[in-house]
Amino acid sequence: MPVTICSDSELDVGELKRVVIDGLPVAVVRDDDGGLHAIGDTCSHEEISLSEGFVEGHTVECWAHGAVFDLDSGDALSLPATEPVPVFAVWVADGQIVVDTGASPGDAGPDARNTPDTTPDDSNDQPEKAPAMTEPDAELIEKVEEALKDVIDPELGVDIVNLGLVYGYTWDAANQRLFIKATLTSAECGHQGIIGSQIAKAIEGIVPSHVVEWVWMPAWSPARVTEDGRDMMLALGFNV
Repeated sequence: MPVTICSDSELDVGELKRVVIDGLPVAVVRDDDGGLHAIGDTCSHEEISLSEGFVEGHTVECWAHGAVFDLDSGDALSLPATEPVPVFAVWVADGQIVVDTGASPGDAGPDARNTPDTTPDDSNDQPEKAPAMTEPDAELIEKVEEALKDVIDPELGVDIVNLGLVYGYTWDAANQRLFIKATLTSAECGHQGIIGSQIAKAIEGIVPSHVVEWVWMPAWSPARVTEDGRDMMLALGFNV
């Protein structure tokens, strides 16, 4: 099912954006020619996030051990990786980047590279519209936040709600999908995969579908920790 990720203007040339779609980590990438790609975000050599890597041409290099992957096919182009990563359909609709993890790149909607489409079209079909995002129901968010208190930051030992790592929620009513905007204590900590998997497990059965959007601005600071979170950190020996 197609999922709207972000505005097309939010992803610059050479940038990567990590999202988790129903528990599946995905890296959305704009290559050096401006083309869009969506690939599995986990390096096939080790469980390292490729969205923290480097874009060169139509390839992405894993920052940890230097494995290089083709953004078009997902093929591993250099050791130590020998297995490909999955690739998914991605396109721009109504100014929004859309990813469908159930479809291959050849099945994408409007042209993903934003080049003019010269194919004659006699149909009256309208361009796909981005879903209308609304504020989620308060009762739903109460249930989600209670469940997310079981998601523990591996470094600090405190849940992501009381650490203030959850920035907000939006609701795609048409697709019954919750978007969770979250961050980490630092962009370098590399625990998106672990925490993303915990989130998927925690809210399973509460929402039909979800997307975790990792953001780095505004940067997290200890000022976001709740009073309960401070008590937990004090009990663990942290000076807060």
